[in-house]
Amino acid sequence: MEIRTLRYFMAIAREGSLTKAGEYLHITQPTLSRAMRDLEQELGCELFIRKSRSLPLTEDGLKLRERAREILALVDKTESEFAEKDENITGDVYLGAAETPLMAHIAAIAQAVHERYPYIRFNIYSGNEETISGRLDSGLLDFGLLMEPANLSHYHHIPLPDTDAWGLMMRADHPLAAKKAVTPNDLMAVPLFVSRQATGRTHTQNIFSDWFAGHFDDLNIVGTFDLLTNTSAFVKQGMGCAFTVEGLMDLNEDRSLCFRPLTPTLTPRCDLAWKQDRTFSPAAQVFFDESMRYLMASA
Repeated sequence: MEIRTLRYFMAIAREGSLTKAGEYLHITQPTLSRAMRDLEQELGCELFIRKSRSLPLTEDGLKLRERAREILALVDKTESEFAEKDENITGDVYLGAAETPLMAHIAAIAQAVHERYPYIRFNIYSGNEETISGRLDSGLLDFGLLMEPANLSHYHHIPLPDTDAWGLMMRADHPLAAKKAVTPNDLMAVPLFVSRQATGRTHTQNIFSDWFAGHFDDLNIVGTFDLLTNTSAFVKQGMGCAFTVEGLMDLNEDRSLCFRPLTPTLTPRCDLAWKQDRTFSPAAQVFFDESMRYLMASA
């Protein structure tokens, strides 16, 4: 049994067809088909339920997938450990996240990697949960930061050690600036700019809607945004307040704006997630190993 054959098998199991697996692996369908027939003959069992449009796994196929995952993970880890001896490891790591101060943890991990492997490049993509998940699923991202209640069932993931605190950014002369914290009732009549993180739904859930006790749709939302820096210009103009997380802007330098937290507090967890069955590049593997050391130590 060759490692290459196991990688072929895992690609077919993941993609669900010889055609898609062949495109992913850049090899011909007959080559894949012949390799799977040889593997089945070697193991003495059928691994796939052969249908016209898909190739679901048999019970034996499911068993092999679990074992192959362990074998390939060990192979990849061993290769990575030997590769780490080479200080000239190069390549790209692709990261995705919505705006969050928790990116400071990711930056600390990246800095530790950069000190050891200065030729690794980091490509950072900003977006909401839907776009980050889509890019993870399509393989365009190695890792993504996903906030509760994101659907993490088809990812491997590990929580970050801190949480975001949601609240309201407003002009310093706004009536709500006199309060230490704002309640759902305080916001019912306030024109709001809302982060797209707050308006999205995952499996019909929306923690922000729950916080408003079902009155989220009654809010006076005058706009949505992805980047708070741009939106702050509208807040300064007096068009409304921004529903966002604390710490995205240094308000000590800009005294014309202020931030007030929500009460009851709203602090959803954020996880570093990566696609199941994904084989990392050497650069991404280095980042993954450093992430595990950092996050496990911070747990």
